[in-house]
Amino acid sequence: MVKASARALAELCPSRQDKHANLLPPLSGIRSVSLEVARAVGKQAIQDGLAGVDETTFNKELAANIWEPLYHPYEPA
Repeated sequence: MVKASARALAELCPSRQDKHANLLPPLSGIRSVSLEVARAVGKQAIQDGLAGVDETTFNKELAANIWEPLYHPYEPA
């Protein structure tokens, strides 16, 4: 699963397209990067027989449980 996560991250490296680009994806895209890495790890766990769910169920659970940053407006006391 560690190898699957590393490969997923490597696929998203901007330097794969442009040798002068950054090695890592921009922080502004961290949510999509995290989702792709999580998906790769989950698929590997399924392939290894460690997940206890099928890929369809995994994808539904992943979508349902990904953290969404929701901030309430600040109101001074």
